[in-house]
Amino acid sequence: YAIATRGADHLRASGLSSGTSLDFDSLPEVDGMKAFINLETYVTLVNLFEVCNWAYSAYTSSFENADKKEKGMYELFNSATGLNFRDIDFKNAALATILTERAENARYGIRKKDDYFPERVFDEPLPINEKGETRAYSKDKFERLLNYYYEMRGIDNDGLPKSEVLKRLKLNEIDLDLEKYRNYGK
Repeated sequence: YAIATRGADHLRASGLSSGTSLDFDSLPEVDGMKAFINLETYVTLVNLFEVCNWAYSAYTSSFENADKKEKGMYELFNSATGLNFRDIDFKNAALATILTERAENARYGIRKKDDYFPERVFDEPLPINEKGETRAYSKDKFERLLNYYYEMRGIDNDGLPKSEVLKRLKLNEIDLDLEKYRNYGK
């Protein structure tokens, strides 16, 4: 939730329904982040296709079902437009959307410092199981995951899209505009 471009928002990377057994925290951190990025990409595509986020995310109980729905969206899009976009084209569209939103946020001074939860998430223990055990979320772990996210998404250490990634996605005008904000506040 913390890295959502419109503030902590469950609709930007909503999890699959409770029928899924995937526990991101049980995976090695890099694998968990890859799984998260796949989910964030999927939900971004759901939003780009303007289909119901609830039906396509919350009522999707496994990554296999999400894959089927994703392929169906691709087929429908290609059939309706006569285009022949590939999987990578759609995934690049999702990445371009996420990075464009981050570039827009840069205009308002939003940076890495804003990609955090409130301190209480790291300070106040919450129940983690039926036995009554509690734990606060590790800030060190969160920062490692945030750095993995930035690296995998092509975002620099300040939370801004990297120039080379924007250029690869043919977002040259956004890259030029973002230059004005890269050293903001430094």
